[in-house]
Amino acid sequence: MSIEVSSTGALGRHERSYGRIYYNYEQAVTGQNIDEFLHDAKDTLAMIDGQEITRAAVRAVISSKVFDDSLSEEGHLLDHIEAVAPLPTGEYLTYFGNNSDSRKSSTMDNLQKKIMIKNNSLLSGYSLTNGGEINPEKLYELWRSFEWRKQGVRDFLGSLATDKARNPEDRSIWFSGINNSDGELVSAMMAERLDMPSSVDIMGRIALVEFTEFATAPHERGKGLITHIARNLANSVRDDLSEVPHLIFAECNTDSKSDHSAARAGFNMPKIILPNGKIVRQNLEQNVAVDGALRDFRLMTYLGESQS
Repeated sequence: MSIEVSSTGALGRHERSYGRIYYNYEQAVTGQNIDEFLHDAKDTLAMIDGQEITRAAVRAVISSKVFDDSLSEEGHLLDHIEAVAPLPTGEYLTYFGNNSDSRKSSTMDNLQKKIMIKNNSLLSGYSLTNGGEINPEKLYELWRSFEWRKQGVRDFLGSLATDKARNPEDRSIWFSGINNSDGELVSAMMAERLDMPSSVDIMGRIALVEFTEFATAPHERGKGLITHIARNLANSVRDDLSEVPHLIFAECNTDSKSDHSAARAGFNMPKIILPNGKIVRQNLEQNVAVDGALRDFRLMTYLGESQS
């Protein structure tokens, strides 16, 4: 199902917005195809030219044995690992990135630092929605900073209505929002699914469900609304995909501190130590632009309950 502003993308290597080459690897990486993967990954990461292409990224599902053993022999490729998430299949979702010199982040703090969290209840008069009657103009106002167009928002809402009619395990997009006491949509996000190959699951695939387009109207910020819609959205996805191996994750804009909202909803940063002893920073460097400026994004995965 096509979405105008897709965060997950599709399998294969594609040129994407913001000067990126992005490769969602079409095979699960095992000992049998590790050499082919290393060739393809290195080839992709070398495609930056400093002008039209300033970021190259590879995302792959890698077996635990390859991750623990074979990658330790690839020091060059290890240096390009930006983020890693453990999968319920025992494999690892692994991000590799390479940016041109003009696209380097100035943020070098420890991204594994603990996020301070205060839990809060949804304010009286505010209500959650999973779609239904959504004013496309209000949703466009929330998502325009992510470069959505009005027609793209209308198309998304049509696709959402169609997707809701499918069998739950086949769903590919979800939505959660909050209306204020006047019935106005003031906060929203969506989830998008990409099935990637798995060498472990009997179905040969794992569903990656990314939470994206976190947005709250300026006059409603600071009320913890994103936390509530993220938690609501996670419950919907888990209910629908209860029989499907899946990972719920988010790439959170560190500038807007959406990672703090995600943490309150039950997400965390996986702590992964590479074979060379380095801790993965879980930082996608200068990944995409928000409000006209490139931002760093923090990989977070859903634990299932809010932290305290």
